Amino acid sequence: MNWKKVTRGNSVEEFVVEKTGKSIAQIIHMVPEYRIYRLNEVKNALFEAKLRNMPVTLVSDFDDDGIQSTLIMTYIFAAIGLKYQLIIPKRFSEGYGLSMKIIERVPNGGLLVTIDNGIKAIEPIAEAKRKGMKIIILDHHEAGAELPAADIIVDPKAVGEADYTEYCGAGIAYKLAEEIFGKDHPVMKKLSCFAAIGTIGDSVEISEDNRKIVIDGLENMKRGKGSEGLKILLEAQKFSEGSTATDVAFNIVPVLNACGRLKDDGAKMGVVALIDGGREKREKVNELLELNDLRKKLVEEVVSRIDLYAMATSKDRSIFVIDNKIPLGIVGIVAGKISEYTGKPAFVLAKDETTGFYKGSARSKSDDYSLAGLMEAHAELFVGFGGHLKAAGLTMKEENIMVFKNAIEKELPDVIFDDSIPYDIEVLEVDFPMVAAQILSLEPFGEGNPAPVIRLQMTVDNYSVIGKNKDTLKFTGVGYEAIMFHAKEQISMLSKHVSVIDLIGKVGANVFRDKRTTQINITDFVVLR
Repeated sequence: MNWKKVTRGNSVEEFVVEKTGKSIAQIIHMVPEYRIYRLNEVKNALFEAKLRNMPVTLVSDFDDDGIQSTLIMTYIFAAIGLKYQLIIPKRFSEGYGLSMKIIERVPNGGLLVTIDNGIKAIEPIAEAKRKGMKIIILDHHEAGAELPAADIIVDPKAVGEADYTEYCGAGIAYKLAEEIFGKDHPVMKKLSCFAAIGTIGDSVEISEDNRKIVIDGLENMKRGKGSEGLKILLEAQKFSEGSTATDVAFNIVPVLNACGRLKDDGAKMGVVALIDGGREKREKVNELLELNDLRKKLVEEVVSRIDLYAMATSKDRSIFVIDNKIPLGIVGIVAGKISEYTGKPAFVLAKDETTGFYKGSARSKSDDYSLAGLMEAHAELFVGFGGHLKAAGLTMKEENIMVFKNAIEKELPDVIFDDSIPYDIEVLEVDFPMVAAQILSLEPFGEGNPAPVIRLQMTVDNYSVIGKNKDTLKFTGVGYEAIMFHAKEQISMLSKHVSVIDLIGKVGANVFRDKRTTQINITDFVVLR
């Protein structure tokens, strides 16, 4: 078996400290209130716009976080009674964020609000000011060398002025909703569902206030507090009492990203499907599910053409894939799969035939450098870029692509490829109930709060083969169970009687008919006897 222990300690506490720099107590502790200090100014500006009957424009983004941000803002605007136009930039024909083209569509002298974008839109916002607009930026991205000349900027990453800085766009919108509605207003349960999905989907840290947002949102989704469309989507994706943030990340977020990835104006489909009101919600959700199925098929076709092993074992410190056959909407997913396998930062680009530029996405697994920082250091090579520590979007001229690659090859650390299966903690079966309780107390898992992989020798009472396709393997022990999906090969090799297995996997819980059972999701196992 090709397994490898990758952490120094051998307890949950040691794992948490090594991965997060915090103790278990610090992870699970949440202060009663986290404040963003200029949201009251935003609230006042929105009510002033209502009193003065100003035309209002909301500019959002086309990814999952943008969709969730938009949904929350529409509830805010409706409650205030604002008349507004919504602009979600078209992914392929307009690109990310506020642009000069969009400014042309905004009425002179009106109120312009950006959510999940705007902090780097220096020239468009300068033009908007020349046209007499009042401008509010609600964003969570890092700023460039200068700040735009907006009237109000709320961006904890760029300007601080907040007790906590790691929000996504939907988190910022949710905090504004708290300011306007109050924490106890019934609508906040619905909005917390959107905020949680946006927080999970944008891969921001699941810590402190984000942790609270996700916990509250998951609870409200389970209690049926989401919008009609969201409830239909959750039902279709088998979201249940035992579902976690990981389930949302793998089963809900991709569906909401797919519409904006595959259709130029597709993000509006996500907003229309999930917002209250309108007809044929199930049909609209089904359209999202069909697009997600197409997205999965396209990604499989592209990845099948890529030699991941050759990339992983090459001496290159970064991976660049330039392939005009890759649909622009899935370059981020492909980059993520390359980085996940190789451990190297991956940049996947394809030519935009309308502009002649190369557009793409970058993904990384490392905390040792920032993708956005790498690009900021070579900003002169880009037509445009933006992003975070581990994810970014970019637009370049063809002649600058290899110039950039050659530059960062000198700046990045070496990556030694290791195809062993990693685990973190070795657990004795007698200690498993206590260890499992500690691990489950750390939920929800996600960026900044990873789930430990344990190794355990399990005493097996019996095993069964389950699932529609008979490819799921379930081992039953004393007080807990272990399950492995897509296990046809392993099932074919099992003897009738199995009494002890050595396994690695992640601890979770299965809830069925109100009965909660601790469950290990198996990554790999061997039969000992």
